[in-house]
Amino acid sequence: MTSGTDIAATARLDGDRPLLRLRRGYPAGAGRLWRAVSDSEEISTWWAPMRLQLEPRRGGKVTFLAPGEPPAFGEVLEFDEGRTIAFTWDADIVRWQVEPDGDAAVLTLETTVEKPEYLAHCAAGWHTGLRQLCDHLAGQPVRTPEQSLDPAVVEHYRQILRTPA
Repeated sequence: MTSGTDIAATARLDGDRPLLRLRRGYPAGAGRLWRAVSDSEEISTWWAPMRLQLEPRRGGKVTFLAPGEPPAFGEVLEFDEGRTIAFTWDADIVRWQVEPDGDAAVLTLETTVEKPEYLAHCAAGWHTGLRQLCDHLAGQPVRTPEQSLDPAVVEHYRQILRTPA
């Protein structure tokens, strides 16, 4: 899973809400990938146009800055240096876990999704973010999407992620 081109996606119910899980390999080492998902400046570089300010500790504040919108706030729920960070974002919980894979690394992203009908759209949005992270780690310019979501990517996830029953 180190090619950085494949995203494994699954969904299941977590209580009464869908939980989306995406896994993608990156050619960067685990330490480099960890910095990219835990450092505010790095996150803001690849998660464009979203900017994020994060206090890297359990109980730390997370501030989400999206163009043209008021700031949103969350809290760091879990912080295991070099491995795992979880935080709230509106009503959702986002969790990133970094695992070494030889000279490369794997990122597992889990997020709750507010409503089952949003599952494919949420997956497509994170698909774009994970692609942008790949660009960032490769030292390439981050490709900011021209539209909010690619309809073909939404349809792809609609086909592979059946809404959990």
